[in-house]
Amino acid sequence: MRKLLLVCILFCPLVHSQTVPPPPPLFAYEVDYDNDGTVWLDLELFTQFVTIPRHEDYYDIDLSGYTVQYDDFNNTILSGTVSFTQSLEMYYNFFYSGPEYDTAMLNNTYPAIYVERLAFDGDWDTDGIINGLEDTNANGFIYDDDSDSDGIANFEDPDVLSVSSNQFKEVVIFPNPANSSLNFYAVKNQIDFVKIIDLTGKIFLQKQNPAENIDISMLSPGVYMVRLTFGDKTSDQKLVVK
Repeated sequence: MRKLLLVCILFCPLVHSQTVPPPPPLFAYEVDYDNDGTVWLDLELFTQFVTIPRHEDYYDIDLSGYTVQYDDFNNTILSGTVSFTQSLEMYYNFFYSGPEYDTAMLNNTYPAIYVERLAFDGDWDTDGIINGLEDTNANGFIYDDDSDSDGIANFEDPDVLSVSSNQFKEVVIFPNPANSSLNFYAVKNQIDFVKIIDLTGKIFLQKQNPAENIDISMLSPGVYMVRLTFGDKTSDQKLVVK
């Protein structure tokens, strides 16, 4: 379960005693990796790749040393990874532990973030690559994937097709981490064989012509390798079972 649309409205007017108009609304996205209607948002990654960089770019300041606290509309503090279905409303505040900027000025209009779901098998930037496959490092977050290093995340960048296609997985497993079932998505080919082994090489599961979803509830929590065979190709992918 993972990923989707994040609409960040940043109202942070004053830095260094200089009045700066609020930035325009910021639209951001996260992907629902198993298309079950629930999205998971990693707030640490979101802070690192979205909240901090967008403020630094807009105000031309260095916010290294700053931390960000997120709250929902009930003033409940949010941390770690948060889940939601169709949308999430959050507010955030900067806390100072670095260069001297006035956090009261950065936070004084309580900027809101509105998050909405982005479908795994959709194609937001119409580049022929589905949203789920734009997450090339397979960490469940789409803003830290920039295959052509142009400063634009893959899922927003229609020009990323110019990058060699071998940078994109031909088959994806999700969710990851998983606990009871595992899904497969093959871009062009049907999966002929799947094998799940642990780090010692012990085989726990193997299936020929598997369905798009298999039961893994018999697996104990830990790290496994999923070996997928399709056509004359083989793909090995790490699987974390919770």
